[in-house]
Amino acid sequence: MTTMRLLLLLLLLLAATLLAARTNNAPRPSAKPPAPVATVATIGYVEPVSEVRRLAFPGSGVVGEWFVKKGDFATKGTVLGRLKNEEQHASVVLAEAQEAVLEERLAFSRRNEARDKDLFERRTISAQQYDASQTAVAQTDAELKAARARTEVARQVLDNTLVRSPFDGIVLDILKDVGEPFSQLMPEAVLVFGDTRRLQVRAEVNENLIHRIAVGQPATVWRYAQPEVVSKGTVQEIKLVMGNKTVFSRRSDERKDVDILEVVINMSPEFRMPVGAQVEVAIDCNEK
Repeated sequence: MTTMRLLLLLLLLLAATLLAARTNNAPRPSAKPPAPVATVATIGYVEPVSEVRRLAFPGSGVVGEWFVKKGDFATKGTVLGRLKNEEQHASVVLAEAQEAVLEERLAFSRRNEARDKDLFERRTISAQQYDASQTAVAQTDAELKAARARTEVARQVLDNTLVRSPFDGIVLDILKDVGEPFSQLMPEAVLVFGDTRRLQVRAEVNENLIHRIAVGQPATVWRYAQPEVVSKGTVQEIKLVMGNKTVFSRRSDERKDVDILEVVINMSPEFRMPVGAQVEVAIDCNEK
């Protein structure tokens, strides 16, 4: 009886050992890959769709007057400001007056020439007198051409004291006050100009996340101070040139030495925010 119990116990132990070995050798299900990041969160800034121009005077001098203020709209070619240009303006007036005198003199000389030609053909005056009339016309005409050239130079010098709008747009900032000097030897912007009727967002995306971004993906934009005011946009362009991070969040643990690629977010025509405003951006990467 005791022998039978021992034999039964050994059989049970053997069966348990075989079952355990089979369980250990069975193929284990492979681990599921981590779910992809659904949203890439980053920061960016608001800019006009058209380029922002930093304008300067063509010539040197002292800022004399601004004809616009920050926020004003101006059409292409509008004079926005001028340097002090009283001397240049006087030079134009003088040159135009000299030109007008010579125009009258040329008209008088031509009338004399026409009269002397008629008299010469009727043998009333000598050839020398007729030649003198022709010479007077030629000399006056040459003087008038020189005067017109001087007038053009004077006008160009005067025009170099003016700064004009390069396209239809908005005065974003005025950088120099009336009375401040400006020199072409050390050129610097005096006014910032751009077309803010259409705005876009330029976001900076970490190079390690850029592969998740694609043109056409929806994006959500809001300001840090106004998270309840949300605007919608679409990824329009992914820049191909890598650069350094220039826009930083308010997180103390944020890395500032990462490489980024710029992503342009197309916003609706109704989108309104101050140019240069820093914004939070969330790009939905589930839609590719």
